[in-house]
Amino acid sequence: MTNIKKLKKIIIIVFILIFIIGVLLIFLNNNANNNEEEQGHIHAEEKLDDQNIERVRDNAIFYTIEDCIEQYEIFTSIDYTKQVDELNYPSIAAVYNINNEQEKKEAIISLLDKEYISNNKIDENNLYDFIEEEKQDDIDVKALKINKLIDSTLDIQAYSAYIQKEDKKNKNIEYKYYIVKINKSEEVFCIYPLDNNYKDIDEIKINNNTTSIEKNDRNTFLYSDINESQIATKYFQEVKELLINNPDEVYKKLDEEYKKKRFGSEDEFIKYVNENIDDIKLMQIYKYLLNSYSDYDEYVAKDRNDNLFIFKEIAPNDYSVKFDTYTIITDKFKDEYNKAQDEKRVQMQLDVFKQMINNRDFKSAYNLLDDKFKNNNFETEDKFKEFVRNKSFRYNEIEFNKIQKEGNIYICNLTMKDLTKEDDNEYNWEFIIQLDNAENFKISFNTD
Repeated sequence: MTNIKKLKKIIIIVFILIFIIGVLLIFLNNNANNNEEEQGHIHAEEKLDDQNIERVRDNAIFYTIEDCIEQYEIFTSIDYTKQVDELNYPSIAAVYNINNEQEKKEAIISLLDKEYISNNKIDENNLYDFIEEEKQDDIDVKALKINKLIDSTLDIQAYSAYIQKEDKKNKNIEYKYYIVKINKSEEVFCIYPLDNNYKDIDEIKINNNTTSIEKNDRNTFLYSDINESQIATKYFQEVKELLINNPDEVYKKLDEEYKKKRFGSEDEFIKYVNENIDDIKLMQIYKYLLNSYSDYDEYVAKDRNDNLFIFKEIAPNDYSVKFDTYTIITDKFKDEYNKAQDEKRVQMQLDVFKQMINNRDFKSAYNLLDDKFKNNNFETEDKFKEFVRNKSFRYNEIEFNKIQKEGNIYICNLTMKDLTKEDDNEYNWEFIIQLDNAENFKISFNTD
């Protein structure tokens, strides 16, 4: 009997152990499956994060993609009720042969990515559930940043784009994101609209499963043939218009080091713009220079009065701007200065002074003054400014007459002339220069 009881206990213990082992095996198996799923999810995320995406730096491609988006935005915004404009010329709707709501919808759908249409089951009846309906003609599309998915296995190239759309008539601005796909050989494109809950274009994962784009009457494009001169002019006009209408936006575009050194604060910059707004309105680009470096291009635009706009372009439409070459001395200037004889160095430094007064940058010119000379003659910047205005023109050019050395200083006699040739008068100046390196020198002058 005792043996039977022992046997029963053993059997019960064995069943309990089997049950525990079974539970453990089930737990371990589920955990393993979960880990596999989790690993698969991580790998999928890593694959997305490791997408071979790069910023578009080719201006021709950049502005081609911008043109594609602009065509799409025109269709979504077109007012087909206006077949002529105020001057009785054909309107944009007439140019694109869009005469009614049906044709407007067909035009929009003709540019949409087939994958976007399929994913959302879009047709003419529900189009405006996905695409915002607008009626306006006067719009301007500006691509701010464009990225490219690098995938050599596909004929279709895919780009993500961040754009600014402006209703020029009502001054409304909105920002949008898109995927644009193009077939380079066929010169056709399609648009995949994205929602706008991104903080940056680099967050966009570019999906490109498209193997072909069906050609229709609307979705063809021409490659942009924009050249260096047009880019320099474009940036010049953009910044000029912003200086006139939204100078705070220009302040954001200023090179960071230059911004702090030249103006110090946004208030000082706005004050400078307001004081010189009449001159700014008259500026027109006269010539440009392109300097190409390994990681950026530099466009130097100049007007007839030697006003400078210097654009450091990291990528198309991604640039910072400066208005002079003396606030941050360039390596080129330093190298030329170090190789020059002292007489040439004197001329170079006085040319910097001339640039400052031509720029109405009296603060920088005032800081060049020898301290003792400054204290004895110009206790304030305003007194210095008044003197210079009375002894120079709005825009000046220099004629050097005589440079001589006395001890460790140089005395230079020169004549200030009107750069614009509108005034035949001349002003004679006698400067005393204390040379140092390219970035440090002090001047005084005869105040009689």
